[in-house]
Amino acid sequence: MDQIKIGEFIARKRKEQELTQLRFAELVGVSNKTVSKWETGIRLPDVALLQTVCDILKITINELLAGEEISESEFIRKTEDNVIGLVQELDEIKQTKISRSMGVLCSVLVVAGGMLLTMAHIAGRINMRLFFHLPTIFYMTAIFFLIMGVTGAFTRYIAGYGCWLKIRKYSAGEMDKIICTVEYAKKLIVLIALFVSLVNGVRILSDPKQIWQSGPFMAGVILSFFYMIIMEVIHDQILYQCKMAMLENGNREGGIG
Repeated sequence: MDQIKIGEFIARKRKEQELTQLRFAELVGVSNKTVSKWETGIRLPDVALLQTVCDILKITINELLAGEEISESEFIRKTEDNVIGLVQELDEIKQTKISRSMGVLCSVLVVAGGMLLTMAHIAGRINMRLFFHLPTIFYMTAIFFLIMGVTGAFTRYIAGYGCWLKIRKYSAGEMDKIICTVEYAKKLIVLIALFVSLVNGVRILSDPKQIWQSGPFMAGVILSFFYMIIMEVIHDQILYQCKMAMLENGNREGGIG
């Protein structure tokens, strides 16, 4: 569904009814800021308010969701289009919720693992040098998973690995979203590396007299960029595989046509 189109339609029908945003909001039972968000396409009216909005604007729910008046001849087609649009939107909302949950859960697990290893290292039970610099790996990964989860991009990011390893095939629309997500991940990992490096650098400079004891923090500064480069190479490989898969799909469809 085109939210901008729906918003413009709501604004036009409101004006036809000679209602101000404030008066319209009072009749619906919401704030005028909410009405403004509807009319600018930022949000859609809640499902519970659809009938009330339509009654006030003297339109049908199908017309509201289509963002235009519907003639009798177009009624059935528009109804089908609106149902399909609603199903797709509900599916995207569901996937976003799942993605957020998975991202946050992975982030919590990684942080917990990093804390356990740090405590074990302090207790002298594990020599962290045997594992490169695990605190940096764990904290960078946790921040990355958390942000990807909160933004709802986690499942699409994981799908990129599925495409890279040729575990599953995706449609052109899905591939577009995966590619956008991986490109976003490339930029995000750079920012995280800079952040982790900055935090470790501040810790070193905060006590220059004890700089000889700052080995772990120095490792965090250097290795955060090393891990960033590794992830950038992996992300480039994923993007390459995804784009090649899209080309193959396009050529196949062109050949069939």
